[in-house]
Amino acid sequence: MGAIIFAAIVVAIVLSVAVVANLAIGRIIHWDIVTVLGSIGFVFLTIGRRFKTV
Repeated sequence: MGAIIFAAIVVAIVLSVAVVANLAIGRIIHWDIVTVLGSIGFVFLTIGRRFKTV
């Protein structure tokens, strides 16, 4: 359970920073890409944390 919480927090922080940075430089984020990358990041961070590699 700790791995899932860790992954959710990390993905939320990274995506928040990406959104703020893109808005600051005047770019529009394609939310489909953000959704896919966020989901992939969440899965890999959860697996990595569970097996103590992250």
